[in-house]
Amino acid sequence: MNGTAAPGRLLAEGVQALGLELPPEAEARLLAYGELVLHWNRVHNLTSARDAGTFVRRHLLDCLAALPFLAGNGLIDIGSGAGLPGMVFAIARPDLHCRLVEPRHKRAAFLHMVRAELGVENVEVLSARMEDLPATGGHDLATARAVTALAELWHLARSHLSPAGRLLALVGHRPSEAIAALEAAGLAVVVHRLLVPHLPEARHLVVVGAA
Repeated sequence: MNGTAAPGRLLAEGVQALGLELPPEAEARLLAYGELVLHWNRVHNLTSARDAGTFVRRHLLDCLAALPFLAGNGLIDIGSGAGLPGMVFAIARPDLHCRLVEPRHKRAAFLHMVRAELGVENVEVLSARMEDLPATGGHDLATARAVTALAELWHLARSHLSPAGRLLALVGHRPSEAIAALEAAGLAVVVHRLLVPHLPEARHLVVVGAA
């Protein structure tokens, strides 16, 4: 399948290739979410994707590839931006309470609008910096995609995680030096290679937690 295929077909085939079973209407909601991103993209530069097919391949399927690794009932998404991956996870897992943290007001406003227009009721949007949020310690997961270095992500996440909580970071190539530094600091790190349909680039999920 090439990038010129209809976005709905790309998404459906990608979901099938990943072996996922999404809730009813989830695929339609994800496509509608993509349309909103592309519409707002003209003014707010939310993502590098400029067409629906690219958004499906590079963003929706990339995030969905990590879906099987989401364990627990709640997550906090660090620097959510356009909602990647937090909004995608929320749509695909309506049972999961997702707190999307985004310090830029225009992007936070976009996330509020998506929540309202698509009825994504399991999303809470926080227009704030992670550093300024009170430590909760109650989240099963912290998630991030293309935000900052792994060590900084762990520093931001750890006070918001339960003792058994994990940071899930979506990255490109395997960041071997950063992983070695985390392990040297006594943390448990597991790396999963993600095979994203229709996307040839290397993608990995780095899972970090207390040893």
